[in-house]
Amino acid sequence: MEYYLAKYDLGLRFVILFITTVSFSQDLENLAKQDTIYIALKDIDKNYSKQYEGFKYRSTVHTIFAEYQIIEPNGKQIIIHAPKAYQLFSVKRKEFFKKNKNNIINLKYIEKTGVVKVFIETFKLINPSRKIFYVFDERDLKKTHMKLKKVDVVAAVYSKI
Repeated sequence: MEYYLAKYDLGLRFVILFITTVSFSQDLENLAKQDTIYIALKDIDKNYSKQYEGFKYRSTVHTIFAEYQIIEPNGKQIIIHAPKAYQLFSVKRKEFFKKNKNNIINLKYIEKTGVVKVFIETFKLINPSRKIFYVFDERDLKKTHMKLKKVDVVAAVYSKI
């Protein structure tokens, strides 16, 4: 009986691993096909730094621009630059999600998948002009209108800070 349960448990673990791997690869394939990507960040309108389970997220707001950094423990990071000159769009949340639910990523997704896998391998950041990126604050998910800010994903850094 114990052998049967152990065999069943191993099979169940394999199925769960397979399903999560397939769903991540399908998500990445879908994201790679999109020309516009929306990134849900936290506290994007103030100076902010927080250590998450797998990486550090830093939001820095200056008078001329805002900069968001997502830094993995191994030093790999992505820098998202938002000049103040870029227009801020206000959109209705429900309509926005109907059209763009497959184009949205958040910090948890980036943490699970990895900075390099998402930004370098999937979005082909070597030629970033092919993609348009917008950021919005996760707090806007509870409001009727969301503020979208166009940004430039300007750098992928591979060395430790």
